[in-house]
Amino acid sequence: MTVYLDVQYIVYPNGQATLKRKSYFALDERGVLADLTNQGAQPLSIRRKRIRWYQRQYISADYKQSFLRALAFLCETGETPGAALEALINRESDTAYRAEFQPAHEVLQRGSQSFMEAMKRLDMYSNGVLAIIEAGEKAKDLRTAVQTAIKFMTDRAKLWRMSLSAAAWVAFDLFTALSTVIGIQYQLLPMISDSINSVDNAQARLSLLDSIARAYIINGTLMWVSIVATAGVAFVALSQFFRTGKWLKQFSGYAERMPVVRQYLENGALYSTFSIVAQMTAAGMPFNDTLRIAISSSSVRSVKEFWTQVEERLLNGSTSAEAMMSKLLTVAERLVIGAHKDFDQLQVIAATIATTRQEATDRALKRIITWAMILTVGYSTLAAVNALWVVWLQSQGLNVTLDSIK
Repeated sequence: MTVYLDVQYIVYPNGQATLKRKSYFALDERGVLADLTNQGAQPLSIRRKRIRWYQRQYISADYKQSFLRALAFLCETGETPGAALEALINRESDTAYRAEFQPAHEVLQRGSQSFMEAMKRLDMYSNGVLAIIEAGEKAKDLRTAVQTAIKFMTDRAKLWRMSLSAAAWVAFDLFTALSTVIGIQYQLLPMISDSINSVDNAQARLSLLDSIARAYIINGTLMWVSIVATAGVAFVALSQFFRTGKWLKQFSGYAERMPVVRQYLENGALYSTFSIVAQMTAAGMPFNDTLRIAISSSSVRSVKEFWTQVEERLLNGSTSAEAMMSKLLTVAERLVIGAHKDFDQLQVIAATIATTRQEATDRALKRIITWAMILTVGYSTLAAVNALWVVWLQSQGLNVTLDSIK
């Protein structure tokens, strides 16, 4: 198993002893000792360290896709999927990557688990990608499965980038407005109150203090609205960063209650799953396997329930046309699905629905951005008006103070 080691050693450049310290990944301590000895260094201590999450190797989307392509190419040369995966891992010379792949390598070496178990232990791919690869392994058509998986990953990445762009714009505007109202609440308003308390004119002082009290309430309300909205944006970002588990489930549950966001999520999920159905059906994949892939690849509850219902209806003897009738689809989509007679027609219909849902996803995102812009501009306007009012109160307090001095 790959370990993370902290090593202290002495090197002798130009005949002078120099103490060095280095942390790196290695298969075991013996390999480190041999490597240091070959370099002419003198080891002092070798200690194992816990690998923390920020020390793990980042694996990019390009690397993940290239890894799948290489796996498919090796399988086409006659290698079994398990042997191809083991060969890929053994060819990786970077110890940081080997540390990530080691759990999968150990599964393959034991030989007691399947190729798919090793793929899961890689911890590089989502459930949807793994379901596609598993179906390709069963059908002995890993090349088609890899192409479908890469397209699925690309589509998901595109949706993620679009969502991130919208969230970043909203977050920047919220941060700007929040910093303004916090500055007013904890710096400007207390300073104005202190200056007004020194005014001798009791009537003017009470009038200004009453206005300051209202300013505190208004500004405090704006501040807490900003904090709640910022927490919401942070929750969305974290739920997307941690793509699995309770973060994503909680986000999906809350988000699906908001009509505009629900439309975006559902259209995006239907676009991805119908694309998978179209590609896997065209490749001759059994429809039951295709349905399981669609179920596994969606994190949106309503879309997952739709494909689960389709599978259950088929098992109960319904036709594919009857099984896919759902209010989640538009009237036009239900009409064309109900008219298909074979899987060739279903493949064409699925590809068409995927295209229309992609366009609907783009429109839904534009609506989200538009509403976000309206709300943030409106909020920023309120914050600006409130700031101007506070500045006016400050000038009034200054005038009263000057008058009392006279």
